[in-house]
Amino acid sequence: MGKCGKQKKRYRYQPADRGEHVQKDKKPEPPVVKKLKSEKPDVRREGICDIANMATDKEQLEQLVEHGIPLHVGRLLTDPDEKIAAAAAGALRNMLIGSDTSGGDVFGHLLGPANVMVLVDSVCNTLESRWNESGSTNKFADMASEMLQFLALLLSKEQAATNFIEDPKRVEFLLSCLARPANVPFYAAHCLLILSEENPEW
Repeated sequence: MGKCGKQKKRYRYQPADRGEHVQKDKKPEPPVVKKLKSEKPDVRREGICDIANMATDKEQLEQLVEHGIPLHVGRLLTDPDEKIAAAAAGALRNMLIGSDTSGGDVFGHLLGPANVMVLVDSVCNTLESRWNESGSTNKFADMASEMLQFLALLLSKEQAATNFIEDPKRVEFLLSCLARPANVPFYAAHCLLILSEENPEW
């Protein structure tokens, strides 16, 4: 860069333009992301707990969403460790609750409709595949209840309820949850109620 500059004109670049773009495009990854990506279950669980606690503070919540942390946590909905998957759903639920009580939909607005639907599909696909693999309707009931509570809150976000019913398979999945054990039917029915309220013509 220095060698080329000797024979070039003085206006080699625009510092203001270049500097601003570098700063905006390259945000440092929060340390908690390393925990979420750890191969050790205990460390992943610790990262989820950190996020659940941070979600109660409006400023920290905005930073979490701006850095795409909900999507990192969302990937843990498919974690092989059932407790971690349930904890991930709980942390995401905390973020949604924090978003609603902080004034304005921080979660839905900053994350955007497309990414909200990524999380919606993670919940549906994860539960469906786990039930299919387990061969037992009793297994994963607690985790399912946690995830469906998160899903119910998520459906109130930007266009989520409308986008949800565009795919019949999602609706079929919720209807199948009505025949599951424990509290699963209750939370599935709550999700269906939100869908009908958000889509009056449905």
